[in-house]
Amino acid sequence: MTDNETRCFEMLQRVARFGADEADFFVTNTYVTGLFDELQSIVTEIQSHAGVQASGRASARQYTQSKAAAREELVRDLAAISRTARSIPGQEEKFRFDPRSKDQDLLIVARNFAADALPLKADFIKRGIRPDFLEDLAADTAVFEQALSNRAEQTRTHVGATATIDELIESGLKMVHDLDPVMRNIYEDTPGKLAEWLSASHVERAPRRSKPTPTPAPAA
Repeated sequence: MTDNETRCFEMLQRVARFGADEADFFVTNTYVTGLFDELQSIVTEIQSHAGVQASGRASARQYTQSKAAAREELVRDLAAISRTARSIPGQEEKFRFDPRSKDQDLLIVARNFAADALPLKADFIKRGIRPDFLEDLAADTAVFEQALSNRAEQTRTHVGATATIDELIESGLKMVHDLDPVMRNIYEDTPGKLAEWLSASHVERAPRRSKPTPTPAPAA
């Protein structure tokens, strides 16, 4: 969650605890108890989705590292094939590639290289490339494709959790907005409890960044 979302969530937690602590006082008011019960459900859901969000982000970072390693291996395979093809008459242009290509474009290149090199396998091997270079290319292509899929899946997971958290926080804030006038009415003659409500339902402001102290100019 962002810092602002975290502050809002902490406020919702405080309000939910306030409702739980004062539950006996509201027991006959089904409107109030209903709002507090729903708010508690929202807090529980946010906690659940926050776990999914954090896990998805961590996994996405891990798969990003795996993808980078898999891409490096695939580029090495393609570079070896491209380099070797330069000495095969009429084949240099067919096996030219840009190592900076986008991920999906690199997969297309890998598949094209595999198909085009197969009938020329003997010509490649006699020029010193590893005899199993096509098998290596197929394996590294599969690993890279899987790494891309894994990262995309985990990214979708944490993005979806983030969107859900945003919606839940918005719903929770609306409930607190609806509860505020009710609490002010109920505790109008109980300043201590009113102060507790106001404190619980207050969203902390983001801390201000201190400005750097200017360095005094050296004396002339």
